Amino acid sequence: MLCKQTVSLLCMLSAFTLTTPVVADGITEKKSAIADKIVITKSKRQLALYKDGKVLKEYPIMLGRNPVEPKRSEGDSRTPEGQYQVTFHTRKTHYTAALGISYPNKTDRKRAEQLGVQPGDSIEIHGFPRGASWNRRLDGKNWTDGCIALRNQDMQAVYQQVSDGTLVIIKH
Repeated sequence: MLCKQTVSLLCMLSAFTLTTPVVADGITEKKSAIADKIVITKSKRQLALYKDGKVLKEYPIMLGRNPVEPKRSEGDSRTPEGQYQVTFHTRKTHYTAALGISYPNKTDRKRAEQLGVQPGDSIEIHGFPRGASWNRRLDGKNWTDGCIALRNQDMQAVYQQVSDGTLVIIKH
């Protein structure tokens, strides 16, 4: 009898833990992903979250300082184009939160090799740098070194709704 009660209690606690958000550093984390794909359309300055082929939500974005062409080499301030995955979630960054992107992919490395350059790395989807003055100064401008930036409240929402391994498509 005691074993059945203990098992029931553990099951209830597990269910509670899997559905209850965790709050830390102003970012709420959910234990299960909602979106299964991120599509970034550079020409529209838009990030869209998808689930089962349907748009869940769209967010305005800011890009690298040279946003028109796809990233070719390290330091070119361009945002890459192609298919990637979310590789990590972090709040241990000078931005409010960040999602790592699996750049460079095989195509990016091959193109860089053909050009005789380094492809670069560390492409992220991130919020604004910490500190309120940055938000007003950077909102609506292309200011990153090739990353995709969102307003902090939008970054929090995206952070909560995707998991590591989520498909990321970046197109012109």
